[in-house]
Amino acid sequence: MTRAFVFGALCVLAWLAAASAHAQVNVVTVTLSTDGPISNPNGCMLRDAIRAINLGGSSGGCTAGAGNAYRLVFTPTVTTVVLTHTGGDEDGNLSGDLDLTRAVRLHILGPVTITAAPSFQDRLFDIRSGATVTFENVTLANGRASDQETDPSGAGPGGTFINPILPYNNTCTRGGGAVRAETGGATLVFSNTDVVSNTTGFGFFDENAPPNSIYPLGGGLCAITATVLVRDSRWISNATVNMYDYYGGGGAIFVRGGNVHVERSRFLDNRSRHFAPSQIGVAGNQLWITGTTFERGLGPAYIHILSGTLVASDTVITGSRPITTPTID
Repeated sequence: MTRAFVFGALCVLAWLAAASAHAQVNVVTVTLSTDGPISNPNGCMLRDAIRAINLGGSSGGCTAGAGNAYRLVFTPTVTTVVLTHTGGDEDGNLSGDLDLTRAVRLHILGPVTITAAPSFQDRLFDIRSGATVTFENVTLANGRASDQETDPSGAGPGGTFINPILPYNNTCTRGGGAVRAETGGATLVFSNTDVVSNTTGFGFFDENAPPNSIYPLGGGLCAITATVLVRDSRWISNATVNMYDYYGGGGAIFVRGGNVHVERSRFLDNRSRHFAPSQIGVAGNQLWITGTTFERGLGPAYIHILSGTLVASDTVITGSRPITTPTID
């Protein structure tokens, strides 16, 4: 294990611990496993809990209270929350994905599974602020970042596509099947957490499309200018996918800017194709990996460093072309 990795990871952990020690933590307890319109008076839904935190007050049967540090827990009867409440494209947590709109410190503590119903065509969480969010002992499953779009080129299978390098210059507009943190400044921690079977939108574009065309990034997580720490976690069967094929970048994780630390985790069966990394893609990052296994990724490379530095130790990466850097080949 390199000194650089140890120092980087310890700095993140020390900062989080110090922040928690100096902040009063308000506890919000989810008592209902259902999802639905906000302000449910019969108990505390997860959607209302997030809204109460956004407000620094109450929503439905949930009371968060004023402050900047929260712990979200679940009663023993709430082992699975299934998101079902679809709606318009909005970012106020009224419907669709769970929008965290305030720059708070939020610790989501399981055991709990947060999953999407088959009819729920959205990601699970959208971190709309520079928040610090820790998922601990949580399973995040079956999120689908908007895949209801049509192919703008009309090309369909076998059509023409934009230069594959362009996705790395884009945002997470259609990215992050489980979690998206697009607005910058977020710190995301995944501890003893399973991120399973999440997908991003579509990836077909005309070759003359402008450079900012939307491309699916990060089947499990897409983040911009963020600090990401993954430890003792499993990322399985996430994909950048569309109705025709697997496209985009970062079947499990895509992060542009910031730093990524991965410790003692497993990446298995994450998928992308055509010049894109199947497990982790980073651009302008420092990527530290230790004690981690990468297996059976579908794509030309498991890990792709478009720009930045990779430090790996005690790590098993199987496959004939597991890492590409600094250009897509």
